[in-house]
Amino acid sequence: MGVLLMLARRSIALVLVLPLCSPILARADESHTVEENGVTYMVTTRTVHRPICETHYEDRQQTVYAEQLQTQIQTSQRIVQAPVMEWVYQPYMVNRYNPFAQPYLAYRYVPRVRWDTRTEQVLTPVVQRQVVPQQQTVKVPVTTPHFVDDTTTSKVAIAVKSDPFAGSGTGIAQRNPAGGTPLSDDPPRGSTAWKAPDQK
Repeated sequence: MGVLLMLARRSIALVLVLPLCSPILARADESHTVEENGVTYMVTTRTVHRPICETHYEDRQQTVYAEQLQTQIQTSQRIVQAPVMEWVYQPYMVNRYNPFAQPYLAYRYVPRVRWDTRTEQVLTPVVQRQVVPQQQTVKVPVTTPHFVDDTTTSKVAIAVKSDPFAGSGTGIAQRNPAGGTPLSDDPPRGSTAWKAPDQK
């Protein structure tokens, strides 16, 4: 009974795992064979998921603090001394130094300056510094990662079709020997018995 229960649990686990593995299997290498000019090639196509990041700019509202200067007029008082001129009657002696005339007292109108103390209103400009918030639009870089598929294809020769005119060899080296195909008109490589007519 315990063995059957264990087998049932393993079956359920396999059923749950197989759908998760299917995307991974779908990304495996794909291979197939092709034949060109009597040579069989194994063509393998591989897809690689490569992560890349794209950056774009978005408009965002941002609060910045700017400095502003405001000028205000303040009133103050000050005490000043101001000159005041007035005309007054001043007595003086007529014929004071004349021995031949009778001296007498007379009056004349003369100016006189006096200093008067008074209070004045003074307007004084005062500059005040204030920091006020302002809303402005700024460009903020936003990076978005995603994946792209890079596909590469490789081609490898795995077999050569036998050629009835090339003898018993089936390899590429036997089919196409190094040095090319010998011709019947090639000069001999060894020495011959031929001599020139003037030699004996």
